[in-house]
Amino acid sequence: MRWLASLAAVSLLLAGCGAHDDPTQRHLPPSTRGPTVTVVDSITIAEPDSLPLGEYASYIARSGRGDLFVADAGLRKVLHFDAGGRFRGVLGRAGDGPGELRTPASIGLLPGDSLLAVTDVNRARIVVFGADDAVLRREIGTPPMQFVSQEWSRRDDTVVFGFTAARAALGKWAWHGDSIVPSGRTPRRAQLAGIAYGESSIVATDSGYVALFPTEPGLFVLNRDAVPTGFVRIPVARRRGEPGDLMDKRKKLAAKQPGALAGSMALGVQRLASGEWLVISGDVDVSRSGEQTRGVNMRYYVSVVSANMQKVCVDGKFPLTTDVLSRPILSADTVLLLTRNVESAGTRNRLLSMVVSTAGCDWQPTGGVEPPPRDSL
Repeated sequence: MRWLASLAAVSLLLAGCGAHDDPTQRHLPPSTRGPTVTVVDSITIAEPDSLPLGEYASYIARSGRGDLFVADAGLRKVLHFDAGGRFRGVLGRAGDGPGELRTPASIGLLPGDSLLAVTDVNRARIVVFGADDAVLRREIGTPPMQFVSQEWSRRDDTVVFGFTAARAALGKWAWHGDSIVPSGRTPRRAQLAGIAYGESSIVATDSGYVALFPTEPGLFVLNRDAVPTGFVRIPVARRRGEPGDLMDKRKKLAAKQPGALAGSMALGVQRLASGEWLVISGDVDVSRSGEQTRGVNMRYYVSVVSANMQKVCVDGKFPLTTDVLSRPILSADTVLLLTRNVESAGTRNRLLSMVVSTAGCDWQPTGGVEPPPRDSL
């Protein structure tokens, strides 16, 4: 839990430092029209009084019938809600033994939705439960301290997920088996940046993979060995951006404001049925009171890259407020996000379903797929 608490504290310390002089990322006028994000459904999540969700309830999975699973690292459990948001039960318990969890993080439903896989970084395990009966099925060892991304994609019977702050870009898990195979190479700068800037996200394609890495101002194209072969730059209009010299900017900023970070957090890349790519980022402000520092005013942005990666529509803002950073997931062409707001009348949890439209976008040329930046490899 100390590891997760440190992660959460660092991840939320994003300072408003611009990077408009950085040559690696083009900046557009804030008036540039981006995608429109519309909430099409909102479900209230009725947590039980005895198990209130905490600030570490960041990862979610949703079954085909609408059941919601929420991993809460503070409770060291996964909470199960039905399609109407009613509490159904708990998967796992705190501990270090079989079926127990220390830091549940990203979760995923396996094909058929009958099994839920829960990653536990500190135990270096993927713990598999029956989704309905919460009974432990098995555990699979993962490379030590590998932070698994929330977005999981599938190629045949193999689950693929990104690794953050690791040399290997991704892990391949033939989910009927008991081994995870690290593959590929994470750009050097993303290895050094670590999880404080977001998480790596990988999507399998017919020819290889497309990846979003923290601190990198665009998308990487990877071959089937998960080695970077191309790069697509994404400009900035309203979010803070991910300049190539982010690490140097962080050092300078930290000298003035200890612990502060500069830039946006990478939150995921997802592919629509149209072939277009959604790139989701997050900004957050910093509130300081005495010795206490916390993140406030979390903002989510989405950029849409065309299927051929020749043009992009940038920085559509999600129409929501939340006091807790949560990772979005894609269900069909709908983006799902769990929001949590602490209000005078109590805490309000909602699962929002949103669609992204590019009607009215000011499309920008990306320059196409270029060689990967040498300073990142």
